[in-house]
Amino acid sequence: MSNLVLNTISDKNILNLIERLKAQQLYKESFKCAICGKHIEKNNIGAFLPDYGKISPVCNKLSCILKSTYQTMKYNGNGSPIVEER
Repeated sequence: MSNLVLNTISDKNILNLIERLKAQQLYKESFKCAICGKHIEKNNIGAFLPDYGKISPVCNKLSCILKSTYQTMKYNGNGSPIVEER
């Protein structure tokens, strides 16, 4: 049995996180989900995704969060096959 690590952040701290990422020049300025392209505002950010040295926002749609989780795991070298959405 493997362990699953789930990192979360409260809505109150999301803007603080974005400002900290911007200060370190790590936040990719985007108003679109890195997975589906949906418009993103502070109330519908569901996750963040490593993106060529930057951090891109992902919307709060479950399928996008799951895909970003898989891509992050793959990026970190511990990904496994994913069942594609039909």
